[in-house]
Amino acid sequence: MPDTSLKISMNEYMRLVAKDAARAESSPLYKKLLDDLSQFSAMMMEYFEVNEEGKAKTLTPDDYNKLIKGYTTLAEDCTKFLSADHEKNRLESKRINIITKLSSCVGKDLRGLLEADRSKPLTLSDVVKDARTRIVDLTGKDLGRMGGALSSRIPLKSTSGAEGFFTKKSINTNKDDLQAVMDRIPEILPPAYREIYNKGGEEVQEFLEALRKNNIQDIYSNNRYDRYQSQEAYYDIMRTLNRHASEGELDRLIMQNDGFIENLQQIQKDYRHLNNQRNIFTVAGLQDKTRIDQRNSAMTDVAAMLGMSGIIAKATPMKIIIDGEVTEGTFMEKAEGEDLTRLTTSSKALKTDKNSFNHPEGLKALADLQILDYICGNIDRHQGNLLYQFGEDHEGKTVLTGVCGIDNDTSFGTRTFSDNSFGKDITSLPNIKNITKSCYETLLNFPVDALKVVLADKLTKEELDAVCERAGALKKRVEAIAKGKEKKLKVVDDHEWGKGNYTYDKLTANGKGIAGTIVTAISSIEKRQKWNELGRIPNKVSEIVYTDGDDASERIEVKFEEIYGKLEKFVTRAGEIRKFMHVNSSEYNEMLRSLKTALDSGKTIKEGLNENPNIDPEAFNAFAQTVENLGVASQKYINAKNISQYTDFGKDRIALANDMRDLAPEYFTVKEMPVNENAAAKQQEEVKGPEMMA
Repeated sequence: MPDTSLKISMNEYMRLVAKDAARAESSPLYKKLLDDLSQFSAMMMEYFEVNEEGKAKTLTPDDYNKLIKGYTTLAEDCTKFLSADHEKNRLESKRINIITKLSSCVGKDLRGLLEADRSKPLTLSDVVKDARTRIVDLTGKDLGRMGGALSSRIPLKSTSGAEGFFTKKSINTNKDDLQAVMDRIPEILPPAYREIYNKGGEEVQEFLEALRKNNIQDIYSNNRYDRYQSQEAYYDIMRTLNRHASEGELDRLIMQNDGFIENLQQIQKDYRHLNNQRNIFTVAGLQDKTRIDQRNSAMTDVAAMLGMSGIIAKATPMKIIIDGEVTEGTFMEKAEGEDLTRLTTSSKALKTDKNSFNHPEGLKALADLQILDYICGNIDRHQGNLLYQFGEDHEGKTVLTGVCGIDNDTSFGTRTFSDNSFGKDITSLPNIKNITKSCYETLLNFPVDALKVVLADKLTKEELDAVCERAGALKKRVEAIAKGKEKKLKVVDDHEWGKGNYTYDKLTANGKGIAGTIVTAISSIEKRQKWNELGRIPNKVSEIVYTDGDDASERIEVKFEEIYGKLEKFVTRAGEIRKFMHVNSSEYNEMLRSLKTALDSGKTIKEGLNENPNIDPEAFNAFAQTVENLGVASQKYINAKNISQYTDFGKDRIALANDMRDLAPEYFTVKEMPVNENAAAKQQEEVKGPEMMA
C-alpha cells in the first residue's frame, strides 16, 4: 500500500470481515461497503507494484479519475455506515472503530488526489505523502515575520517551492477573551464606584451599554485634560454608576486616580474589537474552542472537490520546527492578483472601467466563488480578502480575467443560510441567481456525504453537518433544474457570460449575487482612480504597505511611527504649556482640535498594527490628510498675531505651532498650505517690550 496507516486499517478490517460475513447479509449499507472495499483493494494493486527499477506507476489523467471515483465511493460508504444506527455490542464497537480509522485515511488520500499537481509525474505514494501534514524544520533559518511574533504570518517556501505564509494554530477563545476584558473593569474603578459595580443590577447594565456606545478618546491621559475638549462621553459613562455625581466629582476621578482614563479607554478598545469579532463569529455560527486557521485548508479541500482550486489561495496543514520546538499551523500559498485597497500607479485595475467586468472569464470566476463561499459558509468575502486578476482582451483592453479569495478563516460555521434574512451581503441560497455550466454539471453528481470524510479532521460534527446541509440544499436546486422544476437559478453557458442577461448592467440590476461584488469593486476602483489623478497613489507597493510578496518592506511603518511619535510629543508639549487662566484664541483652539484629530487617526492605524501587519492605504491617506490639516491650522494660528502670542507663555505656543506646521511639508506634499517660514520671526520683531506682557 502507498501509505502504512491505510494499509493497516484495510488489512485489520478485512480480517474482521472474514469473521463476520453474517453482518453483511443483514445490513445493505454494510454489504455495499464490503463490496466496494473489495473492488477498491483489487483496483489498487496495480499502483502497489514496482518495475525492475523499483519505481511505481506514474499516474495518468485516467488514473486520477479512476482513483478519485474509487476513494469517493468508499468515503460515501463510510459516512453512511457511521451515520446509521448500530447495535451495542463489542464486535460492533470494534467495527465502528476500524471504519472510523479507515475513513480518516481515505479522506486524507482523497484530498491528495484532488489537490495534486497533475502536470508533474507523480505516483500514488507521492500524492498520499503530499496529502499529509507537512513538517518543515526551520532551525537556524533567518525568519521574517509579518507582525513580529510567532503568532503572526511567517513568509516561507514550501517543499514544492511555492511561496506563501505560515500561520500558527489558532483556537476560537473569543468568549473567554471577552469575559477577561469585562473582568478588568472593577479593578480600575475608584472604590466607591467599584462597590456599585460589584453589586450588579440596572446601573451596571447601563454602564456597560454606555461603555459600548460612547467614544471616550476625547480625554487625554497623564492626569490632565484641556477645557476645550468634550467631557460628555466620559460623564455619560460614569453617571450610569452614580446618577447624582456632579461634574466636579467626576473631574476629581481623573485627577485622583492615576491611569483611570487610560485603563478605561483600553478596556473600551479591547471590548469593541472582541465584540465585533464575536458578532462575526455569531453570524457565521463559529463554535467556541474550534480551530480557526484550518478553515483555510478546509476551503481548499472543498474547492478541489468542486473543481474550483484556482479561485482561492491554496492552504494546507503544516508543522514547523524551530530549535526542536514543534509549532502546528497552516501554510497558505501566495495568491496572484491585485488588492483593490492597495493599488499602485502601475496597477492594471486603474486602467479599467465597468465594461472591463463584462469579460466571460471574470464573471465565471465570481459566479463560482459565490457557490464555494455559500457551501463553505463564508460570510467575510469583502474587498480586503479578494484579489482581482486582470489581463487584456483581443482588442488590447484591460479586463477582469479571474479572482482569488484569501483569508477564509470565518468559514464553516454551523449556520446554513437557507434564507436571505442575513442580508444580501452574505451569500445565502436565495441570493444565488446564476451558476456556471461546469459547476452545474459537477453538482449534479457531487458526493455530499464524502465531505464528512474529507473534512473530518478539521471540523466539528456540527460544522460537518452544516456544510453537508448547505451542499445538499444547493444540489437539490441543481437537480430541480435538470427536472425542469427550478426557474430562479439559471445555468449560464460559457459563451453567454458578458452577453444578453449576463452583462455587468443586467447582473447588477437586482443588487444580489455576484452583482454586489462587482458594484463594490468598480466603486473602489473609481475612487482610487481619482486618488491617482491627485497623486495619492504610491509608485510602488513597498512605499505604502506590506504585501504578500513584499514582506521586507517596512518603509511605511517606519515613516508612520516617526510621524505618530512627533504627534504624541506635540500633545505632551500642549499639556505642559496649558494655563487654565489663559484665554485661548479661536485659532489656537482649532489648532489643538486638529492635533487631536491627527493623533486619533494615527491611533486607529497603530491599533490595527497589533492585529494585522498591513497598513491600509485608505487609512494612511486619511491620516496624512489630518496631518496636512494640522499644518494648515498651525499656520493660521501663526498668522493670527494674537496679543497673547507675545508673552513668554505665548512664545512657547508659537514654537509649538511652527513645529506642527513644519511636520506636514516634511512628510507630505501640501500644494495649497499657506506656509510662511518667516511669519514667526516677523512676529517676534513686533514685540514692543514689557508693556505687551499685560
